[in-house]
Amino acid sequence: DLRTQALRSPLKLSLAAVEGRQQTRQLETRISSHGRVAYLFAPEREIPADGSPLLLVLHGCWPNRTEHDMAQNAYSYRELSQQAGVAVLVPFALQHTWDFVMSQGRASADDDFLSFAINEARSLHHIDDSRIAVLGF
Repeated sequence: DLRTQALRSPLKLSLAAVEGRQQTRQLETRISSHGRVAYLFAPEREIPADGSPLLLVLHGCWPNRTEHDMAQNAYSYRELSQQAGVAVLVPFALQHTWDFVMSQGRASADDDFLSFAINEARSLHHIDDSRIAVLGF
């Protein structure tokens, strides 16, 4: 069943406590840490009282990519953010695939960055923590 599959996921993400969330209207944000980068797109429409859903798009890895390639790929999700009214976070792995995939769940550098990027998105925008979804992987 789906619950059992979720429990076996190699992702080990952790949500940090977010104090005093900003209500920024910045629609596009580049998040980076330790050589990794993610792009965050927020909807223009009014944010619901309980916050916006967040879609985490894990399609950010392929060999020999450039910063331009990554930006172009990420910006293909900007329209989705606007049409669906959700925040979309598009992170990129440091290598050609996610390290937790290559290590069968033992490596954690990408996990750490994903947690950082999600928490950064949560600190910049009012995100409904009960509506965080993952696409890809």
